[in-house]
Amino acid sequence: MWRLSKIKAFIFDVGGVFRDSSRAINFALREAFEKYGLSFPFSPSETWHLMAFKEFNDFPQLAEALFYIIRDNRSVEEILDRNNPVSFVNSLKKKYTCDQEFLDKLSGHVKSIFYRSKHLMKTIEPSVRGAKVLHRKGYKIGAVTVTKAEFTRKWLEENVGDFFEVVIGEAYADKAGGIVKACKHINIPPKESAFVGDTEIDIRSAKKAGCVSIAVLCGMGTKRFLEKENPDYIFRDVSEIAGYFRSVR
Repeated sequence: MWRLSKIKAFIFDVGGVFRDSSRAINFALREAFEKYGLSFPFSPSETWHLMAFKEFNDFPQLAEALFYIIRDNRSVEEILDRNNPVSFVNSLKKKYTCDQEFLDKLSGHVKSIFYRSKHLMKTIEPSVRGAKVLHRKGYKIGAVTVTKAEFTRKWLEENVGDFFEVVIGEAYADKAGGIVKACKHINIPPKESAFVGDTEIDIRSAKKAGCVSIAVLCGMGTKRFLEKENPDYIFRDVSEIAGYFRSVR
């Protein structure tokens, strides 16, 4: 087990940790699909939880997966009940075909609408309070996310605080590299840092970067799938993390 007294910094994912974007994501998907005459029968929680998987964690991947799920007349809830949702969706891709140019246009519209849907996003208040406690305790604070850095930094300043020393954005391909880069920026080695996220790729990235891996249950990932990644810790939200680490310093 990690020596908690060695941890000097917390690097956070943002979506699902501080920001509940489920309604904004679902709205963007629905608007884009309906623009092309496609039905969209999925709820915000369904699309939110599907996006927790690495294979569906950006808009092109998510839009493509949902397109094939619709083609097969399936519900996302049914797919998430399976032991391996990713394998099942991949089997649908083999079963059906679609023009890649169309899928690119579809996901492009999703992304464009999402960044105009800020009003549908809401903060996860317990996590906001927890981050402020950790900052007051003297921990260095940073963020690594798949959304644009400029967009994320502004959102964090407006909704969480201006104490984030580094924000690495658009870390789609290599989140672990983004974590290492963030640690270098704040001059704290990964082994003395913790990465907090809500998806399986967050936990894998933390381990690959050499950080303490902390999963939170307030976002995309469900406890069932997060536990399979064997994170060092699982907490409800950042407030619970702050309570746990409060006694360390």
